[in-house]
Amino acid sequence: MGKMRLSTKLIGLFLLMGLGPFMFVGLYAYQTSSEALQQDAFNRLALIRESKQAEINRYFQVINNQVLTLSEDIMIVEAMEGLTGAFFAAEEEVGLGYDQNLKENEERLRARYVQQESDTDNAPDNALSLWWPRNRVSRILQHLYISTNPYPVGEKHKLDTSRDHSEYSRLHGQFHPVLRNFVDKFGYYDLFLVEPDSGHIIYSVFKEVDFATRLSDGPYSNTNLGRVFKQALAANAGESVYLADFEPYPPSYNAPAAFIASPIYNDDGKKSGILIFQMPISRIDGIMTNDGRWEKTGLGKSGESFLVGPDFKFRSNSRYLIQDQDDFLSSLKNSHISDQDLEKIQVHKTVIGILSFKTEHVEEALTGETDLEENTVDYLGNEVLLAHAPIRMPGGSKWALIATISQQEAYKALNNLNRMMWILGIICSVVVVAVGWYFARSISRPLNEIINVVSTSSAEIATTVNQQERVSAQQAVSVNETNTTMEELGTSARQSSEQADSAASGAQKALELAEHGMGRVEEMLEEMGGTRSKVEAIGREILKLSERTGQIRDITDTVSEFANETKMLAMNAAVEAVRAGEHGKGFSVLAVETRKLADESKRSAARINDLVGEIQKATNTTVMVTDEGTKTVEQGVLIAQNTAETFREVAESVNAAAESAQQISMNVRQQSVAIKQVVEAMKSLNTGAKETSSGVGQIKTGIQTLNDAAQVLRNMV
Repeated sequence: MGKMRLSTKLIGLFLLMGLGPFMFVGLYAYQTSSEALQQDAFNRLALIRESKQAEINRYFQVINNQVLTLSEDIMIVEAMEGLTGAFFAAEEEVGLGYDQNLKENEERLRARYVQQESDTDNAPDNALSLWWPRNRVSRILQHLYISTNPYPVGEKHKLDTSRDHSEYSRLHGQFHPVLRNFVDKFGYYDLFLVEPDSGHIIYSVFKEVDFATRLSDGPYSNTNLGRVFKQALAANAGESVYLADFEPYPPSYNAPAAFIASPIYNDDGKKSGILIFQMPISRIDGIMTNDGRWEKTGLGKSGESFLVGPDFKFRSNSRYLIQDQDDFLSSLKNSHISDQDLEKIQVHKTVIGILSFKTEHVEEALTGETDLEENTVDYLGNEVLLAHAPIRMPGGSKWALIATISQQEAYKALNNLNRMMWILGIICSVVVVAVGWYFARSISRPLNEIINVVSTSSAEIATTVNQQERVSAQQAVSVNETNTTMEELGTSARQSSEQADSAASGAQKALELAEHGMGRVEEMLEEMGGTRSKVEAIGREILKLSERTGQIRDITDTVSEFANETKMLAMNAAVEAVRAGEHGKGFSVLAVETRKLADESKRSAARINDLVGEIQKATNTTVMVTDEGTKTVEQGVLIAQNTAETFREVAESVNAAAESAQQISMNVRQQSVAIKQVVEAMKSLNTGAKETSSGVGQIKTGIQTLNDAAQVLRNMV
């Protein structure tokens, strides 16, 4: 995996710096907000649950109070007593007239039952024979207030009294308007007065086919109306209100109906009747749906609240059915509901007593628990938030109140926040990337320019360093050769010094001999032959001295030339030291010292040449004199005085030669010392040249490293 470029790293850094705090703050805010929004959704649902629970409880409490209060009302007590007697007297009062047109009257009444059968969903096959009233009084009163009632079905309650002149009709005309107004005002479906001994419904407001029938053993004795009558009938004093839960009720076309009952006591404390209210579905639905205004109660577009009974069937309608029946029925087809129940819902346009919703949450509510749940499903399989609570009904039974709202809608604000966070994150990412790209480009562009300059400069420096490396190598070789030459010159100088010492010693000896000869001029005459030999020997020695001085001149000439060359080398070295910069400072000082030594050596060599010239002149003169002495040795006697004078001159010359030889010896020693210093300097110069060469190599390596770094930086950028 290749290394990331600098621009990529910069963009990544900007993303990290730009999005890091945003992500941290955003995640913290999202976490905090999500918890708050979730809690808010639960709180709203809980508030709706509590509100509906309170409303339903108040409603049932109102019903409880109303049925209890009305059962104790003097008017109801009077109506119960009056209508009971009039009910049974009606058979005698109007029976004769009924019998006169019996067939026609019963046919008209039968037509009403035929209509009831045809409009009742899932009516039994023997509905007519099952529902047909067995008591004659029941048929007579149904004839008066149902079949001959001029108002259509559903509006029979508008008739205040029949046209007959019975006591029942008179009392009905007296009490019916008041009771009808009560039912209309408080939203009940119907109101019944039931005689306790026979179980006859002696009065009802809406005059359905249950009017005047017997609840003790009649066609509707096994309905919930018959059961609540029997409960109230069996009640002891103080146990006053009973509820029969919703279930299909045939007189209401098998629509779900619920009943609440309370005994009626006369002034003697005797149970004179049973007051029963048929509870309206619409009123409970109005409470649970807020009259169709779900959104205003905080349930939004998908929330609803409904009631479930102990049989796990609905006790209030579904919002989805009310809003869109076709879509609701289509959704139900995908559930496990039977076709028969689906048809019932379609016919009655209600789910009350038909649709089941059995879950652990409903069971918990029916046992009295109140709770909130998430990640659960409703009766259509939608994921919802769910709140449940119990509803305590009059008589001690319980319903489950369920409030739901889809999780998607409940968490809509959270989802919007999540979407907004993503949008902001993407926008911030784009902005940060754009800014990072801009700054990365503004940084990488000059860096690229610098890298190009560094790369070009390093290449040029590398070329120059290569040249300097070659020159340094050549200088090292030259210095090494010069060092060798200087060492050889030092050796020659030492030899010259030794020869100069030897010449000085010979000159001193010659001086002693000359002085000795002056003292013995007479002996010289006698020993002329020996003197000739000695003079010849002196001549040979002087010739040798002449040769040595010639060699010394050659050496000094060589030293002078070497000094010139050394000076030139020192100057070149100084130039190269300047080029080498910081690394050539030591080499520059060495070059200056070398040039000074070269100048001193040249001057010393010049002085030696001068002395050697004088020695050669003296030596040549001595040679000539010796030659003449050799030639005239035979005439030595004649010129003895001249010989003594000559010996004095020889002594002086020899003395001067001795002094010159000593000076030469001293100069040669100084030259040897100077040459030694030059050799040391050349060694230092050689060491410096090697160090310079090594430094140039290090510079070359450094330049290569710099070039490599520039290339790496180029790749990074």
